[in-house]
Amino acid sequence: MSGRGVSPGPHGGRPRRYRLAGGLRVIVLSRRWTPTTAARLIVGAGSVDDGDETSGLAHMAEHLVLCRRDGDNGLERAVRAVGGHLSGGTTREYTAFDLVCASPAFGRVLPAFAGLTASAATDRLATERKVVIEEIRHRRDGLGLLWDAFYQALWAGHPLGRPVLGREPSVARLTEGDVQAFHDRHYLAGNMVLAISGAVPPGRVAEEWLPPFASAAAPGPPPARCRPPVEYPRERRRVIVRRDIGQCHLIVGYPGPTMDEPSRHALKLLNLVLGGREGGRLYRRLRVQKGLVYSVATYAACLKDAGLLAVSTSCAPSQVDRVVGMVRSELEAIAARGVPEAELRDAKGFYRGQLAVSFETNASLANVAAIEELLGRYVPLEESAALVEAVDAAEVRGQAERLLSRGFEVCVICGDPPAVAGRGG
Repeated sequence: MSGRGVSPGPHGGRPRRYRLAGGLRVIVLSRRWTPTTAARLIVGAGSVDDGDETSGLAHMAEHLVLCRRDGDNGLERAVRAVGGHLSGGTTREYTAFDLVCASPAFGRVLPAFAGLTASAATDRLATERKVVIEEIRHRRDGLGLLWDAFYQALWAGHPLGRPVLGREPSVARLTEGDVQAFHDRHYLAGNMVLAISGAVPPGRVAEEWLPPFASAAAPGPPPARCRPPVEYPRERRRVIVRRDIGQCHLIVGYPGPTMDEPSRHALKLLNLVLGGREGGRLYRRLRVQKGLVYSVATYAACLKDAGLLAVSTSCAPSQVDRVVGMVRSELEAIAARGVPEAELRDAKGFYRGQLAVSFETNASLANVAAIEELLGRYVPLEESAALVEAVDAAEVRGQAERLLSRGFEVCVICGDPPAVAGRGG
C-alpha cells in the first residue's frame, strides 16, 4: 500500500491518497473537528454499461449488493446500533455506496462496510425485481418520467440515453447469471474508489482502516470500454409526453462540454447567469416581468462522455411555445452581447458561496471526492473556486455560442399542449 498527502485545510484541503495492492484507490480528507465521518465507495459502472437488452442491470446489481447488509457480516446491525446511515445509488456513469456515522464509532463499522461489495445476493433477485419494478412505476408517475424522456431525446441511440432504473420489460428478463456476470466484470478493486472525510485519527488510516479493503474486492483493472462518441443532429427536437394535467412541465436543453474540457467552468457561470439561482435572467423575465411561470430552474452537468445545460419549468399549455422561445432568446442574447461584468461578478460570488455550502458536510465531501477521483481528478474547494473565478466574460459568451452553434435543441413537454410538431409518447 502506498500513500501520500499534505496537511488538511478548512474543507479537507489537499487529500491523502493511497493505492491498495488490489488496485483500489483511496482518498482521505481529514477534518478532525467534525462530529461525523463519512465514506463513499464508488464503482465505475452505471447504466451506460447495462447493454441494450439488459437495461437496468447496474441498478439491479446495486440493489442485490445492498441486500448483503443484512448478511453474516452484520453491517446493517452495526450501523443501526450507532445511529448511522447506509445507502446506495446508481447513476449513468457509476454506482455508489455510502456510510455516515458518529466519528467515534466509524472505525468499528468500517470493516463490515469494506465487505459490502464483495458479492451480490443473486438469490434475492425475484424479490428485488418486484421492488425495482415498483420503483420504475413510481418514477413514471412523477416528473422522473419527464427527465427520462429528456435524456433519451438528448442522447438518442447512445448508452447515456438509457434510463438508470431500466425499462420494465428488460428488468423482468434479468437473470441471476446476468447480475453475477455484471458484478464479476465491474466490481473490481481497480474499478473502485473509496473516499473518507471526517475526523480521521492520525496514523490509523493505513494501519487499521484500510487493510479490510485490500482483499474485499477481486483485484483487477477497470474493464475495457469502447463507447461511441455522442452525435448531435442539427435540429430542434420536440417530444411530447401526453398527460391530462393542468400545466405543461417542460425541459429545454442543449449539449455541453464534458468534464475534461476547460470550458466546463464557463458553463457553470452561464448556468448561474441564466437561472441557477433566484434572480437569474430567466427567473426575472419569465416570472417577474411576464408572470408566465411560478418557478424556473437551470441545470448544468459535465459527464465523462458528454455534458448538458437544461432549463426546467412549467406553464399554461397555451404558453409553451412562448416560454420555450424566451429561453432560447436569453441564451442567444448572451451569445450575441455577452454578460456585463457586474452580473458575472454576482454569479461568481454566488458560486463561491454555494460551493462552500455543498462542501459543508462530510457526506458531501466524500461524494465529490469519490466521483471526481473516479472520473478524473478530485479538485479541492479552493482550487475549484479559483478556476471559476478566472473565467472572464468572453469565455461565458463563447460557451453560449458553442451551445447554440451545434444547432441541436431538445424540448420535452409533459402535459397536453396545443397541437405542435413533435413526437408523442
